[in-house]
Amino acid sequence: LILLAVFTMIQPNPFRTGAAIRAVERNSSAQLAGIVSPTQKLMPMQREVVTALNNQPVRSAEDFYALESRLLPNASVQLQTTKGIYRLVARDIDGAADLGLNVYDAPTTNIQKGLDLQGGTRVILKPERNLEDWEMSALLDVLTQRLNVYGLSDIVVREASDLAGDQFVLVEIAGANEAEVRDLIGSQGKFEAKISNTTVFRGGGDITYICRTTECAGLVAGQCGAASAGGYVCRFRFSITLTPEAAQRQADATDRLTIVPGTNGDEQYLNESIHLFLDDQQVDELQIGSELKGSAVTQIAISGSGQGGTQQEAVDDALTNMRRLQTVLTTGSLPVKLEIVKTDAVSSTLGKEFTKNALLMAVLAIIAVSIVLGIAYRRFIIVTPIVLTMLAEVILVLGFAALI
Repeated sequence: LILLAVFTMIQPNPFRTGAAIRAVERNSSAQLAGIVSPTQKLMPMQREVVTALNNQPVRSAEDFYALESRLLPNASVQLQTTKGIYRLVARDIDGAADLGLNVYDAPTTNIQKGLDLQGGTRVILKPERNLEDWEMSALLDVLTQRLNVYGLSDIVVREASDLAGDQFVLVEIAGANEAEVRDLIGSQGKFEAKISNTTVFRGGGDITYICRTTECAGLVAGQCGAASAGGYVCRFRFSITLTPEAAQRQADATDRLTIVPGTNGDEQYLNESIHLFLDDQQVDELQIGSELKGSAVTQIAISGSGQGGTQQEAVDDALTNMRRLQTVLTTGSLPVKLEIVKTDAVSSTLGKEFTKNALLMAVLAIIAVSIVLGIAYRRFIIVTPIVLTMLAEVILVLGFAALI
């Protein structure tokens, strides 16, 4: 009965195919259709698996991405999973269709493989100073929230230390891009909006809503082209909603300003701009319309830009900067600055080869031990219980591995 229970926990199914959902992007077509990111506590075999896309079978993650690449932007899509059928509209992301799903080959057991076998990114961070217990707890919470907001679910964020007593933070993210992870957790992420050197709102607690949909977030039409200094520049914009307290601070700061005519004479602005800072570096400067003078407006627009050698590179950089800024505004700043000590990109290919070789060696070892026992005892009634006991121990170990 114990072995049966353990076998049930492992749920081996070597013939299982499909693309398991690792994460669902916020405000994506998939999320709007009702698909949700799996939680970390969800067992691998319980995760939702994509089995067909537009009635075309999906047997692996490679199949899914190949079929997705053939979709047309804004086209209707039928997605079939182990939980049902969804109807989506593929988003247009830089001229390519995107469903907002991050998938991987469907697992065949409940055994948690970990980063070394599954692939991903491992980052070791060092705080600028030793932290109290409550400070370290707050740091881990903000880091975890940032990664969750970014759409990553297979993550581990924990405290570590060396023999000298130095504090570190270990972050392991299965299936994540190394460059994106470095940008996301390598900076403190302190966002401030200032008028006349007065901070009117900050990222995190002063913001109640951040738009991520195409209706109120994206590239600014007509503002993507060649820059005077060479290369290309594209601007982005998205709207946010402030708390009443932050809106009142902004109203108090603008009430002291005077109204001046615009450059074309048709519009009027205040004589001071609102300056946006990220990690104490100014990222943008926006003019303030005269109608906002002394007005406690809760909904405002945040903008910025991206640069590149080509227009497509500028578009990609602008969208990356926008997503990063949206994430920072959502989660707020880290309690302390962090230094990236080491970053490792772990390939899933190595994990697959290791798993295959480990299984092969396990089978060969069992066969070899069985042969040796057979030669030594030459009695089937003695050898059989020993071999069965050995197999039972292997199953028990795998069962406990599925629970970790």
